[in-house]
Amino acid sequence: MKTKGKVVGWAPQIQVLKHSSIGVHVTHCGYNSAIESILDNHMNARMVEEVWGVGVTVEGGKITKNGMIKSLETIFQQENGKKIRD
Repeated sequence: MKTKGKVVGWAPQIQVLKHSSIGVHVTHCGYNSAIESILDNHMNARMVEEVWGVGVTVEGGKITKNGMIKSLETIFQQENGKKIRD
């Protein structure tokens, strides 16, 4: 670990995520608390996709291999994905 990176207590998240080497950021749209996740996931996902237009949700609302592949193909191969990346 010491030769392959740097561990810090805090990092400038926005600058890191805006870096050109970042192709996609995958998130579960929730917090560690199960209650907060139950209450917030749906609203967070809607904000990211429908209001801000910077993400896509996984088809069917459950994380599956095929659902993730379709979502990543949308981001990396389709025109609306290009708009999200830009």
